[in-house]
Amino acid sequence: MRILESPAAAPDRRLPKARSLARNNAVTIVAAEPGLIEAESTEGDTCHRVRIELPCWAGQALADATSLIEKAMADAPAGLAPGDLPDELATALSRRVGLAVPLDEQAAHCTCSDRRIPCLHVLATLYTLTQRVDEHPRTALDLRLPHPPPALDHESSPDWIALAAVDPATFYTGE
Repeated sequence: MRILESPAAAPDRRLPKARSLARNNAVTIVAAEPGLIEAESTEGDTCHRVRIELPCWAGQALADATSLIEKAMADAPAGLAPGDLPDELATALSRRVGLAVPLDEQAAHCTCSDRRIPCLHVLATLYTLTQRVDEHPRTALDLRLPHPPPALDHESSPDWIALAAVDPATFYTGE
């Protein structure tokens, strides 16, 4: 969001509309994987397909990011929720390898006819992605890492079980 709403840049009058689309669930992210975000942005009766390609970390940046992640996860407090990351990890990554991808390093495509780059639907997708990262911080790493390091595999913690694994008939009785 700091990239989109930079005080150094001229104000973009489309940002309030993009935020509104994101807040009103008009954008659905259909894929978020290493180097790629695909979404559908609905405006009225029209659905636009958005594709944003991001560079994954490579070379020394990947080695540095992996090292930082492994150290942060080893030092992380017990019981870290699935999808959560230690707070200091984002700061360390931002300082060392850059976590956010500047707009000029993103390749964004949309099916709309808007000639402005990025278009309203790409902006709305980026706001929606920001919401997702706020709720599930690991998403930011999943987009930049070509493959997750083993240190991020805390999703299978014995302290956490899938909701589908809970039998409601016996949960409260302890059977």
